[in-house]
Amino acid sequence: GHDYYEHWLSALEKLLATKGVAGKHEIDALAAAWERAAHATPHGKPILLENDPGAHR
Repeated sequence: GHDYYEHWLSALEKLLATKGVAGKHEIDALAAAWERAAHATPHGKPILLENDPGAHR
């Protein structure tokens, strides 16, 4: 399970970079924002990127 996900994610990130959609910095920043939003979201509620307490508003 976990190895499959890691390989899939790596391939997706490489594809995004190759196509010029998003670079490593943007991908890493967005992943960190989702992580912060997940930790800030109450249990049982949907995780929304707008819940990121570190978001620049």
